[in-house]
Amino acid sequence: MVLKKATINDVAAHAKVSIKTVSRVINNEYGVSRATKDKVLNTIKRLQYVPNKAAQGLRSKKSFLIGLIYDNPDKFYLSDIQSGILETCAINGFSVVLFPCDYQDQKLLNKVREFILRTNLDGLILTPPISDMKDLVQKLQEDIPISIISPGLLTENKLCVSSDDLKASYDMTSHLIGLGHKNIGFIKGHIDHGATQYRYDGYLKALADNNIDFNKENIAQGDFSFDSGIKAAKKIFNKKDHLKITSIFASNDAMAAGVLKVANEENILIPEEISLVGFDNSPTASQAWPSITTIEQPVKEMAAFAAQILIDNIQNKVNKKPVSKIFDYELVFRESVKKIK
Repeated sequence: MVLKKATINDVAAHAKVSIKTVSRVINNEYGVSRATKDKVLNTIKRLQYVPNKAAQGLRSKKSFLIGLIYDNPDKFYLSDIQSGILETCAINGFSVVLFPCDYQDQKLLNKVREFILRTNLDGLILTPPISDMKDLVQKLQEDIPISIISPGLLTENKLCVSSDDLKASYDMTSHLIGLGHKNIGFIKGHIDHGATQYRYDGYLKALADNNIDFNKENIAQGDFSFDSGIKAAKKIFNKKDHLKITSIFASNDAMAAGVLKVANEENILIPEEISLVGFDNSPTASQAWPSITTIEQPVKEMAAFAAQILIDNIQNKVNKKPVSKIFDYELVFRESVKKIK
């Protein structure tokens, strides 16, 4: 026996509301009370009604597609970003189209615009370092609704989510100082990521507030990749006065893992000789030996929120208000740090 699929008419009849009201609930439009909305949603669930997105798209001129633009070497970061966005979009009846790119591509704006037209997107989500490209962001905002994850140095975007990188870095550096570390090496992240500057500034501020002189020789440039962490570690360890350094703060866990690899190769004991901390609390940090002290950012939750505010903005034309949220962080203490006298 073939079961008949529920229709919008069935939902309206069972919920004792008009078809228009059911349509408003499905499209998350204004003008429906909380009680009525809950009644309709419960009826939809009970009848297992599945809205026809193709038909909805034809009526509303929406594709129910959101594009995710990214160029980031950290696969764990991207995994959390994608998971948060995909789950939120699925709940709301949207699908995600991925667009990996080279942020340094001179034709990036044209390629993104072609991508938008080719897939008929309803909105875009941008991630670092694309989200830090002010001119590109402003031009794309003229074409399509945009939500930005970790906007870095950009603060005027209508829809954005971020974490307080400066304060997180400040607190981690202060933690090291509190354990007796005064000569702290620092590995900077990608030069085109806004978060890189915030994390570096937090480190510098903690040194200044604790009356510790800044030594530029303790700084190495990375790009958030494992290989760049290896290069930065070799640069620091090859300096004549590297033995004075008692700890290293890498701007993300991938680079911290690179430091750990070099330390093992050069028989430098972590944390007995040098303490090590990272940033992001990726699986790498917990799986390494010794496990790496780091900073937890709720990347998946940030991505989910970015997707939700974008979908709300797309569906609620009469209420396109700016929405932003700064997520909290947490210091995660593990085995890679030691108190010194």
